Amino acid sequence: MTTPPNGFNEIPASVSKAFEDINASVSNYINAVTKSSAALWQGIEEITRNVSGLSQETFARTVSAYTTLASAKSPQEAISTHTDFVKDSFDNAVANSSKVSEISVRTAQEAFSPLTQHANEAISAVINKAKAK
Repeated sequence: MTTPPNGFNEIPASVSKAFEDINASVSNYINAVTKSSAALWQGIEEITRNVSGLSQETFARTVSAYTTLASAKSPQEAISTHTDFVKDSFDNAVANSSKVSEISVRTAQEAFSPLTQHANEAISAVINKAKAK
């Protein structure tokens, strides 16, 4: 009977360790994706609520403006009412789009943060293992 070559008995342990490392990495990745997805959906829900509320406010302002316009006593009053409505609508559209943009940027940052953290940790682990060898 011959003896196994040097290190042969260590192969199963090293293979087992490699599988443990891969399993931990996959588990960490799935955790990061789960956190990222949760942040993304929360952001989408916030944007949806915000846009819905803004749409209701805009509709109410439009109805009010047209009611006022319909009761104008002169063409000048109608033009003034319409001009005020258009200016107010533009100002609100700019403010509201800025608010939605801020929510979108924050949502993107929160959604990518867990993935970026996972990637940085994985790269650091690979670098540390390469340095150790």
